Amino acid sequence: VAAGCIFAWVDPIVNFFLDPTNEPHMTSSEISWMIVMPEVGSVLFSIPAGKLGDSLGRKPLILICGPILFITWIGILFFGNSYLILSLMRCLQGVTLAIIFTVVPLYMGEICSPDKRGAITSMFSNSLFFGYLLEYCVGPNTSYKVFTAFTALIPFIFTILFYFQPESPYLLLMKGKDEEAKACLKTLSSGISENDLLNEIDKIKSAVKEYTENPTSIKDVFATSSSKRALFVLLLIGNVRLLSGSFVLASYSTNLFSISGPSYISPDLLTIVMGAILFFGGFLNTFVVDKFGRRPLLLISSTGSFFCLVILTIYFYISEKFSEYKIYNWIVPFAIMVYSTFLVLGLYPAQVTYTSELFTSKTKGAASSISSLNLTFGVAVSIKLYQIILDSFGLSAAFLFFSVCSLFGIVLLYMFALETKGKTFSQIQEDLINVTTKKTHKSSSNIGA
Repeated sequence: VAAGCIFAWVDPIVNFFLDPTNEPHMTSSEISWMIVMPEVGSVLFSIPAGKLGDSLGRKPLILICGPILFITWIGILFFGNSYLILSLMRCLQGVTLAIIFTVVPLYMGEICSPDKRGAITSMFSNSLFFGYLLEYCVGPNTSYKVFTAFTALIPFIFTILFYFQPESPYLLLMKGKDEEAKACLKTLSSGISENDLLNEIDKIKSAVKEYTENPTSIKDVFATSSSKRALFVLLLIGNVRLLSGSFVLASYSTNLFSISGPSYISPDLLTIVMGAILFFGGFLNTFVVDKFGRRPLLLISSTGSFFCLVILTIYFYISEKFSEYKIYNWIVPFAIMVYSTFLVLGLYPAQVTYTSELFTSKTKGAASSISSLNLTFGVAVSIKLYQIILDSFGLSAAFLFFSVCSLFGIVLLYMFALETKGKTFSQIQEDLINVTTKKTHKSSSNIGA
């Protein structure tokens, strides 16, 4: 939720920053940089976050995000009239984003069973969207100061609540705390028999032993064909989502609705509706992800969002050329709402789910760090490209770019996305090895022919 607040905080107040009578006043370029600043902080900490998650523990590292975020929001509250201070605080918030997007998926994957892993990890996206919805609802109805003060309460509440959460049993066994790990696993798996508990502990010990005897590094992710394929799939999902405009719409939706949407509906209200769709759509994904599987939902999500982007591109192009067609501006919110629905069914939650499923204990931390770094660059690139293309060529060109990226994404996801529904970590690794082995044999046969 706190991470969602970081991302969505700007959206309701973009027009506030653009107003020259307000303080701080910003140009469109300055706003885009201010939106990107958390990604700058995330870049600096993405790689160390994975290592610290092992050395300090999952829970302590996640817990420390609360006080850091609270301090940064208080800094913005009292010194936010300075663009420099505001940017610095946003950059520091990016450090916590690196931890959240690197360590939290690992933690969630390690505390849940395979049959519930898809639903549990989907809750990460649901919480993110709830943060969006909170900001979209509160921002338009309060002053800049009150809005920021409200946002500061979220990490404060998180710190109190998360303090009572258990540590990952994987991490406890890694530290040699066997009895604590058993107690933790019994708490997490209510009703588990003693035999099943001991069997699960043995499995975790085996994974931990392999991990500790063979210390991991970034290069380990690239050591085998199966791990490289897993990383490619993970990075592909993130880049398809971001370069299809998801983060742009999350950050600029109110501004977009105000300049191109219908005048008889408040842009703030439309943004709230979009946030509600993301949030409640996330809950829908929680119920269907373990029923229909990851791959089908990914393909449905990417295909549906592509057609919505094409519709928006066509409308923006026609309305830019022929002003009389602007009477059909209801198309803009309608297409964006449908687009958001498709996104939340697959592309959004799949990022976290695959992060927790595709990698061995040895490579999971490093892969998560690389993924976080990739998302950081993807957000920065998509935001800056949108601002540059919009200012230079208009909305139709910006959404044409998103449409083309989305189309390429559909093709690549169809070719490479794996199904992991209901499978254990070892079964998923076997699938990755089998796929890469088949491709190697096929390539060898073609060369021999």
